[in-house]
Amino acid sequence: MAFDPRRRAQDLPADLAMALFRVSQALNLMVRDAAGAQGLSPAQASALIFLRRGRPGVRNITGVAQRLGTTLATASGVVDALAAKGLVEKSRSAADNRVVRLALTSAGADRAVRLEQMLEPLREVLAGLAPEDQRELQRLLAAVIAGLVGRGIIRPYLICWQCRFFRPFAHPANPAGPHHCAFMDAPLPDDHTYFECPDAEPISDPSDP
Repeated sequence: MAFDPRRRAQDLPADLAMALFRVSQALNLMVRDAAGAQGLSPAQASALIFLRRGRPGVRNITGVAQRLGTTLATASGVVDALAAKGLVEKSRSAADNRVVRLALTSAGADRAVRLEQMLEPLREVLAGLAPEDQRELQRLLAAVIAGLVGRGIIRPYLICWQCRFFRPFAHPANPAGPHHCAFMDAPLPDDHTYFECPDAEPISDPSDP
């Protein structure tokens, strides 16, 4: 069914979709303003944050392209611009000379930390919610993310279900934590398994060289 703003009063899911759209607009504005203040494009800012948070084995052009949702050529241009600014350095993989590894310079790491502070206003708003409301929002957002993953809209990348450390339904008698993370050696609630984890290692990935 096509989206019709006139039906919002009778269509709560459409109203919620519009609310999330407005949040996304605010986040995009925050990213644009924070990036501009650092002399960067939004794509360059997102790449810096990815290279700070991403697992070492995916810190390459392919990883940047996947995170930005763009082509390899575009991602390469973003990385080249960051390298020209002295924020990213390239090196060849010891295991495969065709693979170019990416790493933040000290200046790049500092810039990434400052960029991440752009989310502080949102964090403050969320911190103002009651703890039970925060947990409920986390559960609901996890369900939304899972639905988008199932529709192929969000790439299932660096989440528990794609991680070699994840043990689904390892604790069937524990409804509060039915899954298990072998990396942390701890049970996992179901609604935690759709969020990205900096320690996740995709099942199909070989060990880093």
